Amino acid sequence: MLIIKYFFIYLSKKQLKMKTTTKRISQYINSHQLQQDDIRDIAIDIIDSMVMNKVITDCLNTENQQEFEAQDIIVEKLTELFNIQK
Repeated sequence: MLIIKYFFIYLSKKQLKMKTTTKRISQYINSHQLQQDDIRDIAIDIIDSMVMNKVITDCLNTENQQEFEAQDIIVEKLTELFNIQK
């Protein structure tokens, strides 16, 4: 839980920088063929790696939503980066 709290604080501090980074990078990847489902699959792979490396807690079969919250953040940022319509 503490990791997620610090993760959100870190994201808040870096949000402005991320927006400019996203704008800068997205101009180079506008010709991609990714769909929303592809972005979600990428986010799931990232979360699975984070769980295996014990960066975040394995929340399978629990009420803890940490994995899903982190996945949603990743999906949101990648969707914005790749300019994919929801």
